[in-house]
Amino acid sequence: MLFKLAIKNIRKSVKDYSIYFFTLVIGVIIFYIFNALDSQTAMLNVSQSTKAILVLMNTFLSGVSVFVAVVLGALIIYASNFLIKRRKKEFGVYLVSNEGEEKVLLPIKQVPEGAGIGDDIEVFLYRDSNDRIIATTINPKITKGKVALLEVKEVSKIGAFLDWGLEKDLLLPFKEQTKALKKSDKVLVSLYIDKSNRLCATMKVYPYLERGKHFKKDDTVTGTVYEISENFGAFVAVENRYSALIPKREMPNDLHVGEEIRARVTAIKSDGKIDLSVREKAYLQMSIDADRLIRYMDEHDGKIPFTDKASPELINKTMNMSKNEFKRAVGNLLKASKIEIGKDCIIKK
Repeated sequence: MLFKLAIKNIRKSVKDYSIYFFTLVIGVIIFYIFNALDSQTAMLNVSQSTKAILVLMNTFLSGVSVFVAVVLGALIIYASNFLIKRRKKEFGVYLVSNEGEEKVLLPIKQVPEGAGIGDDIEVFLYRDSNDRIIATTINPKITKGKVALLEVKEVSKIGAFLDWGLEKDLLLPFKEQTKALKKSDKVLVSLYIDKSNRLCATMKVYPYLERGKHFKKDDTVTGTVYEISENFGAFVAVENRYSALIPKREMPNDLHVGEEIRARVTAIKSDGKIDLSVREKAYLQMSIDADRLIRYMDEHDGKIPFTDKASPELINKTMNMSKNEFKRAVGNLLKASKIEIGKDCIIKK
């Protein structure tokens, strides 16, 4: 394996240094030609008059040789700088897997102290800004098959770029977004490999989430909303790892994608999927909802412009609660003699 790597390096070095050696060879040849003119036998066996002309020509050629020397010096400097810049870009160590696959560059600033030839190093592979496969010892915030909450650093014509802890930002293409994004937004994503064999992000994380069969009813959990469906409710990644749903009947109307929530487990399905609620149990929530109705009436001339016979849609839109929750809260206030119900409104006493 090391022999093959050495042969590849030799071949690469021949290509890299050929321009340098070619410049030196041409320079030596030209200098030899100019400096050898006056010592040639043919130059010594000429008449005195012809020799004077040749001396004048030799003086002229000496001046030309100075010019040629300057040009060759510039070429040599250029060739040297070219090689130095090229080697600086690739300055580091090359790694190969145990299977002897293609070598990968690990930049010198990331080489562990004391590491040498033959040592094992754990790295993460990705494509850099020049589309080369490169290694890094930095642990990214997300790896293939995992899910993580990342921040949007920039939105461009091809998608959003996310901060995942590496020098090159992670692309989230428009087609993999479930909502419009802007700078500083936080989004839950997973990694996939696109058709160009590059790592990209996707907000469609459902296939990458696990089942949470170890949770129990009434457990309090935290998670991130990653999708909202008008038909089903809000999809949540509990602990950014497990699949869960806030059913439509339990979903507040002010939830949004990317929001981190605290919720209560209301059910664990046979397949391990979790149902959640951001509300307390009914007997606790009833008091909270009653206080919300009082605050609403205080802010709206002491009344609610509909009764508990209003449509569920109107109640949810106005009060951000279900019709059953609204009726329980109204009943609680009636029992406490804090309200009275009119023909088409509820009035605070």
